[in-house]
Amino acid sequence: MLICIPNVLSSEEVQKILADLLQGHFADGSSTAGATGQGIKFNLEFQRPENKPTEIDRLVMTRLMENETFQDFAMPKHIAPPIFSKYDIGMEYGVHVDSPLMGQKSVIRSDLSLTLFLSDPASYEGGELTIQAGFGEQEIKLAAGDVVVYQSTSLHRVKPVTHGTRFVALSWLQSFIQDEGMREILYDLTVASRRFSEILPSGVNSDLADVRDHINKAYANLMRRQADV
Repeated sequence: MLICIPNVLSSEEVQKILADLLQGHFADGSSTAGATGQGIKFNLEFQRPENKPTEIDRLVMTRLMENETFQDFAMPKHIAPPIFSKYDIGMEYGVHVDSPLMGQKSVIRSDLSLTLFLSDPASYEGGELTIQAGFGEQEIKLAAGDVVVYQSTSLHRVKPVTHGTRFVALSWLQSFIQDEGMREILYDLTVASRRFSEILPSGVNSDLADVRDHINKAYANLMRRQADV
């Protein structure tokens, strides 16, 4: 299962990030390719001054953690600092699967991967994120500020950019719920509970409120049994 989340960043925040990236230094991205990425990764990656967290790192992480849909779907326990990638004409990333363990000083298991799109899709051609799943390949090219979250176990690639420049931010996370199927069930229960809350007037004691309460109970008890804490 994957999910596309719109407007994680505002247009002003996207422009702030792009302005900082355009003033920064980029290096060959192949140096951070895992074992499955050797020889197929052709992009550039933003180099943080003195390897220290930047304002745009904090902005991306804050907006992700504030986003209700992201929290409900991913249930993040640990999340890796973002990598800001740049794809110029001819650059691509061949078919690969993300490394199961991410980080050096602090290692996390990669349950979910995410791509935060930063470039206006009309400003470049090609560069689609293509994810292989049981239902076939899915090509994803979202508006600037939108995020796609998908299973790190999936084979995926970035198609060659044929015009313009593609900027994205990438990250990986370890979820409180490792099992994809259980995570989907918990997400569906959360969505159902929120929908009930939207249609029920506050304080109403009704059969629908009782249904919502049992959904909340099922969610809480499944989380209690399944959470990796």
